[in-house]
Amino acid sequence: MAAPGRGDGATTTLPTALGYVGAEVDEGVCARLPLSRTDIGGDGLVVSPEFRAGAAEALRRLVTRRRSSDTERRGDDIR
Repeated sequence: MAAPGRGDGATTTLPTALGYVGAEVDEGVCARLPLSRTDIGGDGLVVSPEFRAGAAEALRRLVTRRRSSDTERRGDDIR
């Protein structure tokens, strides 16, 4: 995580690093979700509704992509 406008180097090099372990990066699943110190509650959980909604949407896209990938590999038998 980084302040807005920062972290572009990490974003650029992440696909290369993940490629070393055979992972795929789907740009359609990726999300840039700004988060500041004030978005973290006293219990350490994120309290920003915008961040939480964006993270939930990114997770939904990731699950959908995974299910689609599993279907391609095993036919219609999704577990």
